[in-house]
Amino acid sequence: MDQAIKAQWTAALRSGEYQQGTGQLRADDADGTPWFCCLGVLCELAVKAGVIPIPSAASTRMDYWYGEGDEENNATLPPRVHDWAGLGSEAFPDNPLVTVREVGGKTSHVLAELNDALCPFSEIADLIDEQF
Repeated sequence: MDQAIKAQWTAALRSGEYQQGTGQLRADDADGTPWFCCLGVLCELAVKAGVIPIPSAASTRMDYWYGEGDEENNATLPPRVHDWAGLGSEAFPDNPLVTVREVGGKTSHVLAELNDALCPFSEIADLIDEQF
C-alpha cells in the first residue's frame, strides 16, 4: 500500500471527523448527518485528491455511489480507489483483507466485515498500520 495514503487513511479514521456506519460506503441519517464505512473514508480521501468525482447520492435510499460508470459502487472500493491507494492484487481487491488475532489462532476478515461488526475505526486503523 502507498505509505502516504495509508498515513492519511489511518489519521482520518482516528480523527473523529467521520461517524462510523454500516452496510454502505457512505449514507446520511434522516437529519442529513453523514456516516461512513472505513472504506468510505478512503473513498472520501480519493475524492479530496481528485482521483474520483464527488459521490452521487441515491435519492431514495440516502446512500452514496463512488466512482464513475461501470466502476461506480456504494458498498466496496471502486477499482480506481484501490489502484490509487496501492492496495495490491490480493484475493479481495475491492475489500482489503486483514488477519485478526483471536484466541486459538488467526482469522482473516475483510475490512468491511470488521466495520459492519462495529469494530471501532481506531482498531481498524491499527490493523491497517500493522498489515499494509
